[in-house]
Amino acid sequence: LSIRRQLQMCIRDRKSEWGQSEWEIFYSQLVDLKTNNPGLWSAGAGGLLRPLHFENTDVIAFSRSTGATKELPANDVIVIANLAPEEQTQLLEVGKLAGDYTNWFTGEVVTLTPEHNITVPANDFVVLVRNTPAS
Repeated sequence: LSIRRQLQMCIRDRKSEWGQSEWEIFYSQLVDLKTNNPGLWSAGAGGLLRPLHFENTDVIAFSRSTGATKELPANDVIVIANLAPEEQTQLLEVGKLAGDYTNWFTGEVVTLTPEHNITVPANDFVVLVRNTPAS
């Protein structure tokens, strides 16, 4: 006795063409951020953690910076994370870290003043990066 027709469940699925998921793209960007910014390196090679405000417990803001070396430019990374379910505006006291930065995830240029108000959407974050060649 033989079956002359194929059962639907026995037909091999065709290989679907899958693109990159938004999470794969996000985590790739995070790995690149850590790898390409000496301020975020660990084991004494990275920059010191410096808080940028203290008043609002719904917002975490800090910087990590390294000075320029013969091999690497100075590197500043500023992270602002909004832990609240609503948009938050936070005064950042960046002082000497003021200047032009690039939003790591959007590519947008952001100019920070020594005392800078920044608005972060609900449950979101901003990562700003600046590289300054040795003079």
